[in-house]
Amino acid sequence: MEKNYAKKQKGITLIALVVTIVILLILSGISLNIVFSNNGIITKAQEAKTLNSHSTVLESLQIENSSYETEYELGDTEVDFETYLKNKGIIDGNSNVNIAKLVGKKTSAGNGKNHQDVYTIEVDDVEDGYRLKYYGKNESENKDLGIIGYKKGETDEPSDPSIFNFNPRTGEIALKGAMTGYGISKDEEINENVTHLKKIVVPEEIDGVKVTKIGNRGQNYYEHIGFTSSYVEKIVLPNTITEIGDDAFASCINLKKINIPDSVTSIGSHAFWNCRSLESINIPDCCTWINEMTFFNCKSLKSISLPSHLLGMDRSAFEGCGVEKIIIPGSVSKIEYYAFRESKLKYVEIENGVKGIGDGAFYGCEDLIEVSIPESVTSIEYNSFDECKMLQAINVSENNTAYTSENGVLMNKKKTTIKVYPSGKKESTFTIGKNINYVDADLFNYCSNLQSFDVEEGNTNYSAEGGVLFNKDKTKIVRYPIGKTESVYNVSSGVTKIDEYAFYNCNNLIEVSIPKSVTSVYYNSFYECKKLQAINVNDDNTAYTSENGVLMNKNKTSINVYPSGKKESTYTIGKSISYVNAYLFKYCSNLQAFNVEEENANYSAEDGVLFNKDKTRIERYPVGKTDAYIINSSITDIGHNAFEGCNNVHITVAAGSRLNASSFWNSGLSDSQIANITFEN
Repeated sequence: MEKNYAKKQKGITLIALVVTIVILLILSGISLNIVFSNNGIITKAQEAKTLNSHSTVLESLQIENSSYETEYELGDTEVDFETYLKNKGIIDGNSNVNIAKLVGKKTSAGNGKNHQDVYTIEVDDVEDGYRLKYYGKNESENKDLGIIGYKKGETDEPSDPSIFNFNPRTGEIALKGAMTGYGISKDEEINENVTHLKKIVVPEEIDGVKVTKIGNRGQNYYEHIGFTSSYVEKIVLPNTITEIGDDAFASCINLKKINIPDSVTSIGSHAFWNCRSLESINIPDCCTWINEMTFFNCKSLKSISLPSHLLGMDRSAFEGCGVEKIIIPGSVSKIEYYAFRESKLKYVEIENGVKGIGDGAFYGCEDLIEVSIPESVTSIEYNSFDECKMLQAINVSENNTAYTSENGVLMNKKKTTIKVYPSGKKESTFTIGKNINYVDADLFNYCSNLQSFDVEEGNTNYSAEGGVLFNKDKTKIVRYPIGKTESVYNVSSGVTKIDEYAFYNCNNLIEVSIPKSVTSVYYNSFYECKKLQAINVNDDNTAYTSENGVLMNKNKTSINVYPSGKKESTYTIGKSISYVNAYLFKYCSNLQAFNVEEENANYSAEDGVLFNKDKTRIERYPVGKTDAYIINSSITDIGHNAFEGCNNVHITVAAGSRLNASSFWNSGLSDSQIANITFEN
């Protein structure tokens, strides 16, 4: 019985085993289907791996594109992106990607040569540029993986001699039709295929003759024939070029990149005049001189390295330039006048060997904080550091035999003359030393922190009272400190003379009273006092009078000071006035119109503008007048400073007028304003 029971149990076990096996086979089938089917785990893993490969390849190519764009912008490459990749061995002649070259290893997707799967660079038909495409074993696997770069359409590198004027005798080359000056274009001479080019590649030779020189300006000063064009952004020069002529690239306002070959030995004056988009430039070591206005108004030019053997630079070489740092090599004999005027210099190093700093060399460099003068400098001319509003110190080498400095103030070696008082000095009081025998009032024109003067006992030339600087016997006001906070100042009785620039830029003053003793006031004594509303004169004064706060000579034939802060919008020129200094109205922002009394024999007015009597000359345009202004054809002359301070005026010169750009040179308009004047045909 026990045996039968055991047999029965064995039968049950066998059945259970069979059932288990069957179940396992069913489950196994399901699992295999999950793993091996088209939607199985292995297939999904393979797809994920492939997608990851796609992503890796695309990302790697996008990184390559970034590197390419950087080199392209820096001017290190002149090829398109596809050629760039070919040169690096990343793609072959059929634009197939070599993955091993790209990512440094083989992937499951292949390397473009040894596998069926292929990645290919193709140029899109639209403006997107280059795209990466994947071609699998089956057509259904083919994929457009995305954009790589955006260089399509920027491969225009014209070197076709037909776009150039070329003199085979001299090797001089110039862009055809590009003739402009101060914004005046001769449209009939402009070749559209030339002027609209953004990138120009100059050929090494034309008809077997080497190109050696970029042309300079034409016979007419205002008609530049080099490469003047408002469209060109990049210019590539060959190594055959040895000379860049005067005005060669003047007013290429959109020019950002240009290579100057090491072969260039001479860069002409005005060569890059008003290239305000120029971001960087190299000056070859063999260049020994920078001519006048070479980089004038290159506002975007942040840095530049001067050749170590540079001998000199002419006037305004970097005037209005964006350069923030410069090292002037000791080989330069003199920094000429206006060389860095109104540039963005923050740091300047003058190496030992430099002997002179010209008039206004660093004038208006408002970001300049500190300057060191080496022992070699023996000449620092007038206005060298004027209007450097942040300048705090000028330090001088102890071995310098001509100059010294005391607390950052530049003086002659004997300390008898103050050469430069840094405008950005923080001190509120300045003490005139006992040895000082001459103080130029305009040294303090922008010293906004200075509130008072003191004078050392023993000084035989100067004295101070109430913080104001006087001559020794207090008959002359030498300088009223800009930072002095009082709004009203009464000139003390006994003063006979108010010196040049005595109150210049004193913007806290609203009213000044002059006693009867004053017999001399300079035309610039109250310049830029922008809040000044009235100058009152004692009735008994025999030299001067005032009318509604305007200072005049006693017989009212001349206006001496028109207070810049006057509230009136209209000013009437009296019948006796025979002379008007247009500069007097530079800061009169409230003044919108002039009138002239009918009996006046010298002046007239029309539409608020001041003219000479017969209306052939514009004497003064009011600063507060904001209308667009048309100068009619009867006007033959523009007066000196006629538009001084008129920063918002838009001028159109009527057809038939004899005026041109040069007519406005002394008008007070900036170069950019002159460039924007419209001359009707």
